[in-house]
Order: sequence, then C-alpha cells, then structure tokens
Amino acid sequence: MFRGLYELSGWLGDIDYENGIYYLTQWEGVYRFAEEEDPTEFFHLAGGRILSIAVVKRYAYAAARMEGRIYKIDISTGQAETFVRGLNEPTEIEFVPVALVGP
Repeated sequence: MFRGLYELSGWLGDIDYENGIYYLTQWEGVYRFAEEEDPTEFFHLAGGRILSIAVVKRYAYAAARMEGRIYKIDISTGQAETFVRGLNEPTEIEFVPVALVGP
C-alpha cells in the first residue's frame, strides 16, 4: 500500500479519501493515487503552500496558506477556481478576549 510516496521529496501534508482514491497535499501540489499505484500530481500552485484538503464528490477543496484562499478543484480535470479568498485578512471576525473561570 502507498507505493511511490518515497518519490515525493519534502513535506507531505493532509490526506483525504474518496471512492477508492487517496488525495494528498504537498507544498505546491495536490496528488491522487489508488492503493498499489504511484501518486500523480493533478493540481499545481507555484508558491501556494497548500496545507489541507477535503474531497467531496467530484471536487477537492484545497487551502493555500500563502494566498489566503481555498481552491475548488475538479478532480477529473484538475481545473481550479477560487472558492474562498481573504482568509489571511478577515474583516468580519471580531476578537473577543476570554477569561478562564475556575473553581
């Protein structure tokens, strides 16, 4: 199981599974593979720092830290669109300090 992962040099990130296929993030790419298959990159984001992934039906949602975006990627074509932007600069989230109350 998980053949060929040793060929991916560097940091390996998040992993998800959908319909017999594993999806794996690495700094600038998203890979897919089935058991006993080598991983192949199907989405590349130069300088993107892809940290996490969630696969739902025919789309992968990949969060890119440096861009503050979540990309919606069609898993059959690798075509991507911006799903959410501005995550590094939230404008509608208010910081409220909380004090711990104990016995």
